[in-house]
Amino acid sequence: MIILCVTHYYFPIDRNKIFPYYFFFFAFVFIFKVFFYLFHKNKILPEKWYYKFLYICTLQIAPLLLLWKLLFF
Repeated sequence: MIILCVTHYYFPIDRNKIFPYYFFFFAFVFIFKVFFYLFHKNKILPEKWYYKFLYICTLQIAPLLLLWKLLFF
């Protein structure tokens, strides 16, 4: 993340061309984390589906949106 921020703000890159790379990178990381939690051998997610959704939203989606807002807006 630090490397992305440094290259984004201190090197002359076209932000419109680099945005799809940012999007796919963060989407891949997010999907990897969700599958990692789902298939972890210690069953770290709760058993009921709605608790899984709340857990993933609280610990992954909300901090990502907050970080995106703080860094880029």
